[in-house]
Amino acid sequence: MGYIKASFSRMSIRKKLVVYSYIVITPILLIISVILVVKNYEKTQQTRNLAQEQNVQSLEDSIDVIKHDMQNICTYLCVNEEISKILKSSDIENLNQNFRLWLDDAPMNMVLDMIALKGYIKTIAIYPENGVKSYVRCLDSSSYVSKIDSIRSTEMYERAVDAKGAMLWTFARKDMREFYQASRSDKVVLYREIFDLSKKKKLGFLAIGASSDAFLDLCKNAVLAQEEGVIILNPNGEEFLRYGNCDLDVTTFLTEDMTWKTEGITGTKKCSNYTVFWSQSEKDGFIVCKIVPRFVASDLLKQSVGTPLILLAVLLIGLCPILLFISNIITKPLHRLSIAMKKFRKGDFTQKIPVTSQDELGAVAECFNKMVEDIKKLIDTNYVMALHEKESELTALQAQINPHFLYNTLDALYWRAIDCDNEEIGEDILALSNLFRLVLGQGK
Repeated sequence: MGYIKASFSRMSIRKKLVVYSYIVITPILLIISVILVVKNYEKTQQTRNLAQEQNVQSLEDSIDVIKHDMQNICTYLCVNEEISKILKSSDIENLNQNFRLWLDDAPMNMVLDMIALKGYIKTIAIYPENGVKSYVRCLDSSSYVSKIDSIRSTEMYERAVDAKGAMLWTFARKDMREFYQASRSDKVVLYREIFDLSKKKKLGFLAIGASSDAFLDLCKNAVLAQEEGVIILNPNGEEFLRYGNCDLDVTTFLTEDMTWKTEGITGTKKCSNYTVFWSQSEKDGFIVCKIVPRFVASDLLKQSVGTPLILLAVLLIGLCPILLFISNIITKPLHRLSIAMKKFRKGDFTQKIPVTSQDELGAVAECFNKMVEDIKKLIDTNYVMALHEKESELTALQAQINPHFLYNTLDALYWRAIDCDNEEIGEDILALSNLFRLVLGQGK
């Protein structure tokens, strides 16, 4: 810690400004980044959930289109007058003698053209209750049960009778023998009992089969990951069709009871480690459920952290030249002041810093200039006074030295004249000496 303080104390102000700025700004940016991560995490989760909800809704709509086509054909066959005439006829023997009965007396050729256009409808069967021979048609080399007596013994027939003409659905696996003697593929079958207008007399049994591949292809397109799966439930909550990875516990939870289903036609339900996104058809009550693994927080964080971290790194790196530029603006006047003070310390009293701003740095520069000016004046004043004092001392010393020198010279000349027996010159020198003494002594 002491080493850090010592190293920090040796830094220039410019570096200190940059370090202080990073110390202040970095926590703020970190807090902002954390907030962005949280927001991004929530947004990513909401976006994923919304995408899955839209995906399930789109799947349910696509399946509804196929079912709607099958229902339209079923309705057409049930209300067609020519078909109703055959189902209500009592002339059974004459009708059965015509092997082209359904083609000549009913619009089955048009119906076949309709299902051929759809592509996914593979089989159609009409079993009259009055004994007229059944109409069965398979476009995929499958074969229906030919007689209605075999159909009457099935559970599907009983359900159709109890439904009083309502359309029912079932998933018929290729090994199922209730409808088909032989089936080439799994099928989704729409079936119903045809009644008269009073709903009391049974006229016939109708079954339309569509390839399950059409439904499974839609489910396949809706499954976005290997861990996801789709389960379609009928209005009673029974499993109708499934595709993909459908967890056993989740499947059991969905099919045991319908308490999990909330009000409305769409929703989500968390179950174990999965989230179930569901959408219910408003037309027939079928429920499309998509089973998706619960989003792992680490996976979402990886997606959510990337952008904030990149933004944080860019900001921290981008701040460096900005902070250096700002610190240079602040420290440049201080650097000029430092240079001027070093020159001033060496005796250069002409230093003066230009004042370019009115802030604290400008005030410091102005104070320095004033100080240099005052010190220069003080030095000049003291130097002149010292010179005058020295001159006065020299003058006084000269004033003391000159009379003594003059007296000694005159005294030497006086004695020299006496030694030469020249008393007259000696007296003259003595008189001159007394005169000078009176003059220099101002008459004293």
